[in-house]
Amino acid sequence: MDFIPPVPLFDVQQDGFLAATGANKPDNRKRRSSWASLDGCDANPNEYKKKVSVSFDQFDGTRNENQKKIMHRDAERHRRQKMATLFGSLRSLLPPEHVKGKRSASDHMHEATIYIRHLQKRIEGLNGKREDLREEALLVTSDCSPSSQRCNVTVRTCRVGVEVVVSTPTITKSGLPPLSTLLSVLHGEGLDIINCISCKVNERLLHTIEAKVIDDRSIDPSELQQKLADL
Repeated sequence: MDFIPPVPLFDVQQDGFLAATGANKPDNRKRRSSWASLDGCDANPNEYKKKVSVSFDQFDGTRNENQKKIMHRDAERHRRQKMATLFGSLRSLLPPEHVKGKRSASDHMHEATIYIRHLQKRIEGLNGKREDLREEALLVTSDCSPSSQRCNVTVRTCRVGVEVVVSTPTITKSGLPPLSTLLSVLHGEGLDIINCISCKVNERLLHTIEAKVIDDRSIDPSELQQKLADL
């Protein structure tokens, strides 16, 4: 028996054309709805722009969120690398006895804290020793200064005539005139030595000489003082 294909049913329209009916008739309801939506957008361009703008905003928001995540991951990676570098530098500064063996990062940080406190106490002790040495150096310098090693002379008038006060260091250095030389100069200036007293004051010898003017000579105290100081 031969196969006879089914004959499609057609409806006769008013214009005389045939239209398929039944199961073979295409369902254009979805297409009409999409066309209607497009027709509405064509009729209202602002609505179309609004829909497109919303779509782009959603796309931009998603893209910005992804970029933020990428930047956050990069920043976190750089932070960890920097921390690892700093930790390695700190570990290299510690003495071997503080880093020997397998220890965690927290253990190394604890050892670093102990070592830093030890260094601080050591620095304080060294600063104290430095100040002590500085004070001793100042004392030695003041004792050895030219002002302390030179002969100081003061001449002024007194009841009997002239009083000469000479201050010399306890240990007489070369170049300083001895007391006998000063007495000889006073005698050459027409002064007669009446009294001479020597005593020790603040690591220096203080000589107080009283002299009487011979033959009523005129003595200038400032000139005599300068002459004795130049010896």
